[in-house]
Amino acid sequence: MMLSLDPPEHTRVRRLVARAFTPRSVELLRPRVEQIVDELLDSGIRFCLGAPLARLELRAAFEGLLRRLPDLRPAVDTSEIEWKRGMLVRSPVALPVTW
Repeated sequence: MMLSLDPPEHTRVRRLVARAFTPRSVELLRPRVEQIVDELLDSGIRFCLGAPLARLELRAAFEGLLRRLPDLRPAVDTSEIEWKRGMLVRSPVALPVTW
């Protein structure tokens, strides 16, 4: 969310977050966070806990990029894009763009 904000809005939100998440307040949350992580791992769930946040950040980054470069588009036909395939990730090897 903060990635898509420009000053002065970014500065305002950053100040709010910094006030709410002080080192002391984060440390007070540690026992509960550790308990949640242990419960998730013990229950057999095996996925990256940060994946939903990463998707959200990536979406915000692309939305910001497309707002600034509205004519951004692939420089090649999408059928020509080579994909890297793995057990957990599918991503383009390269994505040439033009605008």
